Amino acid sequence: MDSEPADEAHAPRFGGYKNARRLLIGGMVVGFALPVVFSLQSSTPSQVLSTATVGLAIVVASLAIGGLIGFVFGIPRLLQAESTPPGPGTQGEPDRPDRRAPYAGNTSLEQISDWLTKIIVGVGLTQLANVPAALASLGQTLAGGLGNLPGAAVFGAGLVVYAVLDGFFLSYFWTRLYLPSLFVESDLSALLTNAKERGIKQGELQALRTTTPAPEPGAAFQPGGAEEGRPQALWVDDHPENNEGEADLIEQRYGVRVRNVTSTDEALKVLQSDPGTYAFVITDMGRGTDRRAAYTLIRKMRQQGNDQPVIVYAASASPQEDLEARRRGAVAMTNSPSRLIELVGEVMRTASAKQKRTGQPKPQ
Repeated sequence: MDSEPADEAHAPRFGGYKNARRLLIGGMVVGFALPVVFSLQSSTPSQVLSTATVGLAIVVASLAIGGLIGFVFGIPRLLQAESTPPGPGTQGEPDRPDRRAPYAGNTSLEQISDWLTKIIVGVGLTQLANVPAALASLGQTLAGGLGNLPGAAVFGAGLVVYAVLDGFFLSYFWTRLYLPSLFVESDLSALLTNAKERGIKQGELQALRTTTPAPEPGAAFQPGGAEEGRPQALWVDDHPENNEGEADLIEQRYGVRVRNVTSTDEALKVLQSDPGTYAFVITDMGRGTDRRAAYTLIRKMRQQGNDQPVIVYAASASPQEDLEARRRGAVAMTNSPSRLIELVGEVMRTASAKQKRTGQPKPQ
């Protein structure tokens, strides 16, 4: 069910925990046996079966309640490295794991645990004086289910307390010992996947750098207002430092000057203030709380009358996601640097051909 801690330096401490766990599991077995033993004083076999069944149900329910409380008390806090902006001299360096976390752990369970723990402790301390009366009332309630046998009220209340405490400590120990390791395994898996994807991306970029030809003359689209006679593109990404290699390749191959903005609102403002300046737009998929920010951008661009082609460059891009992006109005969606360069070439050639058909003069 779980792996044993293997650090020899901590063997004595973990040995004590394992001994305590064995004791608690033994206590749970005793808890299941107690209702059966108690039911033997019944006068008929049917009453023995009925009393034992109710007693076992009480034990199971109490263990579950205690286990839930123990789990809530034992949930570890998630320690996350906060993302830090690139410092001086880091421009152009590949994205590193220590610069930006590839994901953020969901701490909702931790927050709920902290909240419930404080409530349980607070309510428990304020109601200590009422505990004896509550146990007596609980015993009277359970006595009927235990056949109203001699001592049924005391036995029922004691059985609940016994099973709740056993379930609490058993669950608490498991949560403290093994849940953190499960979190770590999950985190390492995510980090390895991210590192693999980052390695593939860096490999593609390196290959593209060594094979990048001179700028293509057939893609010399010149939008109105292009700076220094060069076409421009708008790249919308809340972490533009991760796209520096791709932006450099686009400039080398197509002579396109890339301008970076970090939000949908900023992109829309730039497009509205400089109409016709940008040949195309590249956007990531999610930004901030909007996990479909690319589609939000496309929709609002069209509402403003901006018809520039939009390429979605996302961390993941399955064929189904690519089809959805095209349906939403994007040229395509990709997570491959080489495919991105191809898409930019297609967009530039299409725009250049359209410009020649319409006879639009180039800016002087």
